[in-house]
Amino acid sequence: MATENTLTGKQLAFVSAYLTNGFNGRQAAIAAGYSEETATEMAYENLRKPHIKKYIEEHRKKMEQKTSITVEKVIAELAKVGFSNIQDFITADNELRDVSKIKRSKAAAVSSIKRKKRTYYPEEGDPITTEEVEIKLHSKLSALDMIMRHVGGYATVQDLVDKMDDQQKEELLQQLLNKLNHE
Repeated sequence: MATENTLTGKQLAFVSAYLTNGFNGRQAAIAAGYSEETATEMAYENLRKPHIKKYIEEHRKKMEQKTSITVEKVIAELAKVGFSNIQDFITADNELRDVSKIKRSKAAAVSSIKRKKRTYYPEEGDPITTEEVEIKLHSKLSALDMIMRHVGGYATVQDLVDKMDDQQKEELLQQLLNKLNHE
């Protein structure tokens, strides 16, 4: 079991910041005292160290047990937002559906509902009162971005190289050198 004693002071500061800032390695490295110029590299290095990875994983498991919040539950909530559709909330006449009858799983995507009554006073006749309803959904793009990050949908060149064995890396290097030599 990884303990705080297996981490240096700077590593412990890094992990603490990483766990509290939403798992942003660069920001955590800066908060731990690494320079802005090397923060990305240091975050990458720290997050690859087995004892740091183990400490972070153990912390996540403890938090899951304490809160009953799991990665699966969070992803399920993000999916409700990411795959929501405004047509789930309005009728064919562009009227708001009865909110009490919208399924709870669909309603999770709603950020707010505002009702505004306006009264118009025409020059002749009785006042006319209208009601406007504004429905705002949580950001689909943010939810989908978070899901993509979780499922590894944004692969960087470094991610791809890290998955290669030594022979594949050597072949890639040779291909790159050949291209450079022919240009």
